[in-house]
Parts: sequence; structure tokens; C-alpha cells
Amino acid sequence: MSYRDYFNRWNNGSDTGEIRIYHTIHKPEKLDTAERVRYYDGNAAAMITECQAIIDAMQEYRQALAARYAELETMPYTERLELERQKSWGNGPVTYFVRIVRSFSDGTKVKTLDERYTGKERRDALARYEEIKKKRPGIEAAKDIERKSWER
Repeated sequence: MSYRDYFNRWNNGSDTGEIRIYHTIHKPEKLDTAERVRYYDGNAAAMITECQAIIDAMQEYRQALAARYAELETMPYTERLELERQKSWGNGPVTYFVRIVRSFSDGTKVKTLDERYTGKERRDALARYEEIKKKRPGIEAAKDIERKSWER
């Protein structure tokens, strides 16, 4: 069994997998018949086989993680500085976000900076945006702080 099989269990094609191990054991000295001893011995042997398969799958998974790590460390990327204004629905508060988003060539996006400012801290958010823009010349920058059409 490969680690990839855990992502395709129950045909859900998910990006996350789950491994659960359930096994009931009894104290050997409390087993009263030879048949029950053989039954629980068979269960223990099956559990050992299942656990060994999980160990093998997790070793393969770790190799895949190492390969992805190496890929991310060497893959070309671009960074984008963003200042975004978000208004909560109704009479909710305004929030400003200062972000640096790293976009890898395979389409993966990671926020390397994500700072939040309240509406009262608007000046701080603008100052932080300009500070980062000055520290990192050439970074792609986007500022979206205008009121949206649905706002009053």
C-alpha cells in the first residue's frame, strides 16, 4: 500500500488523508479458552501486518515530502506586496491587510507576511505598506483600498 492510497480512500480524492488504527486487546491471563487465545493471536498478527504496511507507506511519504521540500527551495518564484481593504457586511468594521504573497512557478501561493490592521489603524497599514515597498525595490505591489460599490 502506498501513502497515496490514503488520499483516495472512499473515492473522495481529497488533499488530506487520515490514518486510524483500531484494535481491541484483552489481557492474556483473562482469556479462558484456547479458541479465544488463537482468535486474539490472529488479530494481533493482522495488526502487526497492518502497522508494518503503514510504516512502509509513511517512509515513502517522508521521501515524497523531502522531494517536495527540495523542489520548493529551488523553484523560481515571484513576490507580490498587497494592501487590501475589507469591509465587513452591514455596519461591521473595516480591516486592512498588508501581505506578501509568494507565487511559485507551479501555481502554489504562500503568504509570507500577513498583517492585520483595524480601520482606526489605517495610517499604520499605509505606512507599513510603503515601508515594505521601499525596503524591497522592484517588488510587484498592489493597493486595493477603495470603497466597494456595495458599501454605503
